Amino acid sequence: KEVARLAVIEKKKQSDEAKRKRIAADKEVAKLAAIEKKKLEKAGRGDKGSEKRTTNSQVNSNAKVAAERRLARLAAAKQAAEAVNKEVEAKKELVDVNSNTQTAEKELAPSEQKWRSFFFPVNDLKTAQAYQYIAGGSNPDTTYKLMRTLDLAGKEFLITEEYNRHFQLKYIKKEQINGNGVFVKTFNSYETNGLGETSLVICGVIKDDYINWAMSQGDESLVQYNYNSSLFPNYDITINKKIEMLHDDITIEYKGKELNAITIKDAEVTVFTNHKKVSEDRYKMEYINQYAEGVGLVQYAIQMVNHPTEVPRTYKLAKVMPYTEWDDMARFRGPKSN
Repeated sequence: KEVARLAVIEKKKQSDEAKRKRIAADKEVAKLAAIEKKKLEKAGRGDKGSEKRTTNSQVNSNAKVAAERRLARLAAAKQAAEAVNKEVEAKKELVDVNSNTQTAEKELAPSEQKWRSFFFPVNDLKTAQAYQYIAGGSNPDTTYKLMRTLDLAGKEFLITEEYNRHFQLKYIKKEQINGNGVFVKTFNSYETNGLGETSLVICGVIKDDYINWAMSQGDESLVQYNYNSSLFPNYDITINKKIEMLHDDITIEYKGKELNAITIKDAEVTVFTNHKKVSEDRYKMEYINQYAEGVGLVQYAIQMVNHPTEVPRTYKLAKVMPYTEWDDMARFRGPKSN
């Protein structure tokens, strides 16, 4: 409701400003027209009273012609201004139509939303819950995804905060969930310099198509962010994610049960573009995510591409806990330095 109210206020503000400019322009044109009309009338009177003075008559005649031309130019300028106003109004109407079309975009029928039940159970996340993922092996690690859903202006959003094993915040992501799929709306990450100082990085979301409920095996979608980093001040940084449905008919074991699951690959390419050297560096990562029906993300693997010595790290869902339990853990054990 608050978002809708602010949108209405902003729209009225823009409309009032455009109206004010049009009124001011009309007044200016009318003012100039009145001045030119007086000059024209004066020129006409001077011409009648100086029939015996040829030179003055010629001057007044020239003034009359000049005034008429100025009036013609003013009329043309007014017509041009009116044409611009009409074009602005037409564009505004088009934007409104497009906005309404997007808002009223036809959603998939429930029978077509094949993978909605495989995503996180958003109805259970009205109250925040924490998902704990543990990677074993010779290089163990733990991450936490603190998740909750919000209803804003009639739309449903999933807010995900990811923390490392020391309960330090890594990123915050807001995704919209509707009858068509999952769409990334905002993504803010946190970076730490060599002194341990953390700063917020706000990413611009260029493409937001993450998961479509009707995807089939082999189908792809795209997510793209760009941002500037205080650690790399001379670079523009762009993250391109190609999302691909690898498997849409598998099973996976979770808590001793075999569950229907899907596998989605997130192929990520981070591009660093140097302003000064006009050069470009690329780094590739792959995330293999497995979603189980009724549970959500139960396992994911991370690997840097084209690095033969890089060993993939696989994280498995170990526990889903209420926010209060996670908060007690965070207070007791973190944050600490890496």
